[in-house]
Amino acid sequence: MSNLAGVAEQYLGDPGRHQVELAALVDTVRSLPGSLGVTLSGPGVAGRPNVLDHVWASSEARFRDADGSRNFTSGETLIEDELSQEIGRLRAAVNSEAEEELAELSGQIRQVSTQILELLTQGGADREAEIAEMDAVFRVLYLRATNRLAAVGARHSGSIPATPALLDNEVLFYHSVLVFDQSTEGWYAGMVRFRRSVAPTRATVSEEQRAADARLVRLSLYLLAALWVFFGLLSVAVRRSR
Repeated sequence: MSNLAGVAEQYLGDPGRHQVELAALVDTVRSLPGSLGVTLSGPGVAGRPNVLDHVWASSEARFRDADGSRNFTSGETLIEDELSQEIGRLRAAVNSEAEEELAELSGQIRQVSTQILELLTQGGADREAEIAEMDAVFRVLYLRATNRLAAVGARHSGSIPATPALLDNEVLFYHSVLVFDQSTEGWYAGMVRFRRSVAPTRATVSEEQRAADARLVRLSLYLLAALWVFFGLLSVAVRRSR
């Protein structure tokens, strides 16, 4: 999920411009064992930016027609599922935590960006070395910021149901996506949903249980044979002692 969220982060910052990439991303997960599809969601198109859970790309059956074509409108179709009611809370939580994580880095990045802009405005070949140096600093700071945001997103991921004891036929894994964009309010960019059937897991568990049972039967037979040998030797020893 972290890898999937890491790729989604590149596109959910501006999903309207990356429809092809988002569609390709959700299709790559179809071949995973038990996969029931991936859905990428986030704030809606212009006029609906405050509604946080619009579909931008999905390979889930509920968002596909029988021929495989999509039956949703990107950035406009709302998601209604077991996670929907939690999106507002998750967004507030990740934004608050990210703000704390980036309190110092954000200021440093703004300062370096301003310096680069000033150098570009001044122009001149003698400024190229300074620009290259400041650009390298910016890249290091930006990488630190994105890594911290990724860590925040990972901490706000999970599954529904949350415990194996509550599993029915499928489980919904989710992972918050945060994007470093100082032109927007907050860092939350969207959500990755991965719906998976528990059938492969149950099959694996059943196979492991059968193997364990077979090992137990073999061990029992070995012990039984050893006991027969032991009692046989004991019987011989008793007869000789008489």
